[in-house]
Amino acid sequence: MIAAATIKIQVEATLAQRVPAALTLKIKQAPELFSTGVAEVDAMLGGGIPRNSIREVSGAASTGKSSFARPLLANVTLLGNACAWVDVNDALSLESVAAAGVELRRMLWLRMSAERRHKLSENPWSRLEQALKATDLLLQTGGFAAIVLDMSDVL
Repeated sequence: MIAAATIKIQVEATLAQRVPAALTLKIKQAPELFSTGVAEVDAMLGGGIPRNSIREVSGAASTGKSSFARPLLANVTLLGNACAWVDVNDALSLESVAAAGVELRRMLWLRMSAERRHKLSENPWSRLEQALKATDLLLQTGGFAAIVLDMSDVL
């Protein structure tokens, strides 16, 4: 046991010289949580969805995926944060988003224009590829507290 303790001290001393903070315990801050607007879901998630995290909500058509996302974005924008909705099929209803309490001036809505959507309608992969690239760019900016990538009914 003494030999193992001695080796540990030697390794720590060597690393301390080469990489000063290599073995320093870093206390991680608890992430900011955003309420989903559904108390039962928030309880299951330990308080809500963490900022700067990736979550997937999936299900068959008309199962409430968008209805789940809208109150989440409302909570995000009410706290003064920006959010984005990447809309592959141009299916988002701004009326329903506003009715859920989302501050529209804090939400970026990326959607296919009418002409572009028509040109790409034969190839859903092209729309999806563009949406994924746009989402990647938004993630890289770091300025959005929440980003919804709506891929409903792509295929």
